[in-house]
Amino acid sequence: MGALLAGFVAWSLHLWLAFSLYPIALVLLYLYAARLKGEGLWGNGFVAGMSAVLPLVLLIPEWDWIHQANREPKAEILFIFLGFAVFSFLISFFRELVKDLEDIQGDLVGGWKTYPVRSGIQSARHLAMGLGCLACLLFIATGISVSLPTSTSILFYTAGLLILVLLMLLANARESVHYHRISQGAKIILAIGLLAVLSL
Repeated sequence: MGALLAGFVAWSLHLWLAFSLYPIALVLLYLYAARLKGEGLWGNGFVAGMSAVLPLVLLIPEWDWIHQANREPKAEILFIFLGFAVFSFLISFFRELVKDLEDIQGDLVGGWKTYPVRSGIQSARHLAMGLGCLACLLFIATGISVSLPTSTSILFYTAGLLILVLLMLLANARESVHYHRISQGAKIILAIGLLAVLSL
């Protein structure tokens, strides 16, 4: 279905670069699943990077229009997309670490060298909390420094509040089910972030 939709968009816009991105993404995801998944922070960073690049791909079919726009709207559009890409990277990295904490027993049995396996649960938890704090500060700083519509501001502060809740849960998490809930919460935060961007 994804290939068909990518082909339709590429054909409609006469933009074959858009279609070539689809098989490239499939190869990269296979590489992750086959090799990088158990390579500690390399694998986590790879998935987070893929999540960050995804919103930037949306700029490709609109690039001619953006290029012709006045300087101020162009800068604002790029700021929004780059900001969301950074946010996606931080939250995805956070979620990947939490998932590794959730699956640590299975990873030990399977021989995967994830970050919690290599460096310990406490180290992985602290790193995840640092990434979550950065994402929270990014949302709050953006909400304060940028003039946003009321609905967008509400989404920003809601996401920031949810991140704080997840950080508190993570500080006290001890069992797999706790990490699973935090991982699901990170998914919700990503969805809220997307809604915030779409509401602008």
